[in-house]
Amino acid sequence: MDIINKFSAIHTTAKPGRDIRYIVIHYTAGVTSRAGSAINTAEYYRTTDREVSSDYTVDDTAAVCYNGDINNRYTWHCGGARYSTKGGTYYGKCTNANSIGVEICSTNSTGKMQAANDKSYSFTDAVINNAVELVRQLMKWHNIPAENVIRHYDVTGKPCPGIIGWNKESGSEAEWEKFKARLSETSGIPAKKMYYVQVGAFSEKANAEKYLAEVREDYPQAFIKVI
Repeated sequence: MDIINKFSAIHTTAKPGRDIRYIVIHYTAGVTSRAGSAINTAEYYRTTDREVSSDYTVDDTAAVCYNGDINNRYTWHCGGARYSTKGGTYYGKCTNANSIGVEICSTNSTGKMQAANDKSYSFTDAVINNAVELVRQLMKWHNIPAENVIRHYDVTGKPCPGIIGWNKESGSEAEWEKFKARLSETSGIPAKKMYYVQVGAFSEKANAEKYLAEVREDYPQAFIKVI
């Protein structure tokens, strides 16, 4: 699975050196997860008037990264008031500022958007496989344990993912439990290597920022990674 960069700072907030502790899983509430769905979602974040975004979106063929500076910016994916549901156990603990949001493109058999937990909603096997692969990589890159991979439902109680088997309001959490179990498997989908193009390394932050400003004239998606 490839990770496609569709970077934008629209509907994100700057927070230099933020402490990332959680990965939060969402569903798009859309009607298809076919190729291109994740890119369309990223474009929606950039153009909508709604205050919404996520760091990554996954469809049947790829993952799209919307936040090009995850260590220093956060997206708007799990904030808001607490719902009156059985969820929300991480309310006040997990926030936009200390988490990474991953949207999984959903499918609806009616071709129309429905209310959460409608029986017409589902995830394809392909999109789940890609989500597992992406989340494993994020866990590795950001040193996040499997127990800190949670749902939007766990943060505010919103039925999200709003698919039967993915939250208690749907009557079962069996599919969520299967997903979580796969994150800790040592077999199955292997974690893929990512290849970074590095153009410089500096011991002083000021020098790095100065060079970044020059590089961004030709490569606006460039960013500083601390190692």
